Amino acid sequence: RSALLIVQRMGYDCRLSTTDSGSDDQSYEKKCSNNNGKFSNLKLFKDIQLEQIHRTTLTALKSYGQIRSFASDQIEPMELRTFNMTFA
Repeated sequence: RSALLIVQRMGYDCRLSTTDSGSDDQSYEKKCSNNNGKFSNLKLFKDIQLEQIHRTTLTALKSYGQIRSFASDQIEPMELRTFNMTFA
């Protein structure tokens, strides 16, 4: 009834220009948009009933406490977060 979710926020150097790399990556601007590390568009669990979400260490041996939702947590660039999700 529970699972660990490990999340990493990617870090991008938005000072670089895409014209220098020859890449036509259309999502470059979206990568550099500032959402302050919030999970504002996390729709992965929209149809799943979650009973509890606890922030834990990477090995899930220690809990840092319960959070209300993923939107209430913030991740810095290149940081990892681990969540123990209990399903209803």
